[in-house]
Amino acid sequence: MKTNMTQKFRAVLVAVALCGLVLDASASPCLDYAQSEFGKYLPQADFRLELKTDAALGTDAFRVREENGALVITGGNERGCLYGVYSFLEKEGGAGFYASWCERGPKPDTKLRKDLDYSEKPAIPLRECLYKEAFSVNDKISGVFRAKLRLNASASQGRVP
Repeated sequence: MKTNMTQKFRAVLVAVALCGLVLDASASPCLDYAQSEFGKYLPQADFRLELKTDAALGTDAFRVREENGALVITGGNERGCLYGVYSFLEKEGGAGFYASWCERGPKPDTKLRKDLDYSEKPAIPLRECLYKEAFSVNDKISGVFRAKLRLNASASQGRVP
C-alpha cells in the first residue's frame, strides 16, 4: 500500500511544530524531521547520516562523530539528535540560524572529518530566551527556530517535556 504523501507531509509539519513534545519512539517524527533537515541542508552529502538515541547521555545532550565513513549523531533523546544535526550544520558546515526568516545554509561541499568527535550537554535544564522569533506559541515557525537554537521552552508556554 502506497503511503499518502499528504499524510506524511502533515506528520512532518506536526513534528516541526511540536518536535520535542512528540517523543513516541514508534512514530519517531522528531528523528524523521532531523533526517529531513539534514537532507534539506546537505542534499549532496557524500556520507550517510545515522541517528541513534542513548538515554545515558542525558536529556537533550548529543554526541557527533565519524564512524566508518558515516556521520553518527547519538542523542540522549530524540530532540538531542535534532540538536546534534543543527550543531553539525553550524560547526562543520558553517551554517547560521539568526531568525526564522534569516539563516545562512552550510557550505554545499561540507565534508566529514575522520577525527570528528564532540559532544554537548545542556548546562541548565530549562533554556529559553525572550527573542520574539523564538517564543510565539501560535506560530509553527517559531517552534522550528527554537529547535535550531536548541531552546526547549517558550516564555508563554513553559517547559517543553
